[in-house]
Amino acid sequence: MPRDAVLLSPTGVNLEAVLRAAALVDEQLQVRSLYDGAALQLFGADGQAVITVQHSTLIANAHEIERLLPSAPAVPTPLWWSEVYIPWRSDGQPGLDILYRLAVHLGATLVLEDAS
Repeated sequence: MPRDAVLLSPTGVNLEAVLRAAALVDEQLQVRSLYDGAALQLFGADGQAVITVQHSTLIANAHEIERLLPSAPAVPTPLWWSEVYIPWRSDGQPGLDILYRLAVHLGATLVLEDAS
């Protein structure tokens, strides 16, 4: 089961942003499209997923964010909602590192599921 995260950002996540963040962590990662293009996944030479990022959805109503993600801090809307999945494996750190860099690059608020 993957670890879930949500990026709330002023712009949607795109391939360029994901690859830029990934290059700062591991330039050897490869990218593939999943679910008929609905998500991007970075994976290593062993074929194991490092991070999966679904396409962004525009959210215009702050109440919708409160309803869907009550743990999120108050953020101005409209904004882009992007779901991200990272393996829980002990080697999931590269995915987290990419996620943090992606959040900074996008100026996003990151809501990360904790281990509890």
